Amino acid sequence: MDYMSRLPIPPMHPENEHALELARQHEKEFPHTGPDARYPPGPGLYMRHLLIPTVVTLGACHQQVVKVLAEAGVLCKEFPGPEALLNKFWFNLSDLPSTRNLPEELRWGEMREKDIAIVQARTSIPRTSQTLMSLKSVGVFERFTDKPVAWTFLGLDGSLTTLHTEPEWRGKGIAKAVAVKIFMEHAPGLAVDEEGDAWAHADVYLGNVQSESVCRSLGGKPAVKILWVRIDLGRGPGSST
Repeated sequence: MDYMSRLPIPPMHPENEHALELARQHEKEFPHTGPDARYPPGPGLYMRHLLIPTVVTLGACHQQVVKVLAEAGVLCKEFPGPEALLNKFWFNLSDLPSTRNLPEELRWGEMREKDIAIVQARTSIPRTSQTLMSLKSVGVFERFTDKPVAWTFLGLDGSLTTLHTEPEWRGKGIAKAVAVKIFMEHAPGLAVDEEGDAWAHADVYLGNVQSESVCRSLGGKPAVKILWVRIDLGRGPGSST
């Protein structure tokens, strides 16, 4: 943290201008700031930290690492993350189960640019269209309407991301089939151990019973508890602020 706090702050990437607008709007609605501030959930909250140049997001941090960050005084408790534990599930691709065929009225495909709006509407975690379109994806579509009814993406870290099935299609094994398909098609070369076994993973918030059930049905086992947090390098020992 000391070393990171001494690095120059990079400029905001042009792609993040929309996110910055969300942050500015959130600041207008909730002007109070500081370590004791607490904000209601919403897309703007996830972007509020962009208004503080010294704040960065750390993903998939082991809970013991987060404890060290808190003791060092750099953990931002006013932003989402410090209380939101996730289980990291690991999947051995050779142990993935077989899945049932899709119903006749559905077909496989990849998520397209015109589908991104519905993906964004089904999650509280804001992701840009460009980010989503840069990821490998698997979708399930109604044959006659071309409407997406289920989808998932392979995250930048190789994790199962934004797995979703529309309510009217749940309980048919579609989410499980979507997860198996994206792992088998896009994950085999990402993480291979010394014995030649390929692995994949997913991060699931504690209490998300549906997602945990899907992960367990894939043979996944929760290995460690992690968090996604924001830290303020301006509070670090090497900072001049």
